[in-house]
Amino acid sequence: MKKEDLENIIIAHRGIYDNDKVPENSIKSFDEAIKKNIPIELYIHLTKDNEIVVFHDDNLKRMTGIDKEIKDMKY
Repeated sequence: MKKEDLENIIIAHRGIYDNDKVPENSIKSFDEAIKKNIPIELYIHLTKDNEIVVFHDDNLKRMTGIDKEIKDMKY
C-alpha cells in the first residue's frame, strides 16, 4: 500500500467519542466506529504489573485529574 492510498481514509482516532456521554478509547467509542465501518486507531500501554490498557496519553491527568504515569500504576 502506498501513502497516497491512505490519504482519503477516515480513521477513528481513539474511537468515535464526545467525552461527555462517550469517553475516548472506551468500548462504546469503538462500537460507534465499528457501526460506521471506520477503522480504529488506539494506543496501548503496559501497567507496572504488566497488564495491557488502552489509553491515549502516557499520563492519566488529562482524562482523570490523576497526575501519574500509566507505567507506574498497577492495574
